[in-house]
Amino acid sequence: MGCVSSATTRHIYLDANVFIRFLEAEEKPLLSMFARAAEGALALHTSELTLAEVLVKPFRDRDFRLAEAYRELVKSSDLLALMAIDRTLLEESAMLRSWTGNKLADSIHVATAKRCGCAIFLSEDARLKLPDGMLRMTPSELEGRVLRP
Repeated sequence: MGCVSSATTRHIYLDANVFIRFLEAEEKPLLSMFARAAEGALALHTSELTLAEVLVKPFRDRDFRLAEAYRELVKSSDLLALMAIDRTLLEESAMLRSWTGNKLADSIHVATAKRCGCAIFLSEDARLKLPDGMLRMTPSELEGRVLRP
C-alpha cells in the first residue's frame, strides 16, 4: 500500500515503539488513534522495518502468540499504510542520517515518514532528530493535541 494524500486527513507516522506500547500496554491514546483512523480523520503510516523491530522480543522470549499479534497489526490495511523499503528510500535515509546523526533504523523511519507527507512522527524516542516541518509527538501528546475533537 502506498502513501495516499487527502487535504482533510492528517498523516501520522508510527515508530516501532508505538506498536509495542499498543499491544503490550494497551494505551488509551493509541486506541483512540486507531478509532480516528477508522473514521478517516487520520492516515497512519509505517515502514516494513517496523515488523523486524517489533518481532525481536517475541522471538527471543519464544512468545509466538505475541509475534502473530504483531504480524496482524503491522500489515497494510484500511487503517495502516505499510511502506516498502527501496533503494531510493535508503539513499534518502542516508542523506538524512548525514544531517541528523540518527541511527540507521531511525533514518529509514524518518525518510519513510517524509516520503508519505507525514507532519507528525509518533514516537517515544526523545533523541530522534526530525527535518523541519515534521513534529515528534508521544501518544499522550497526540491525544491532547490531535485526537480531541
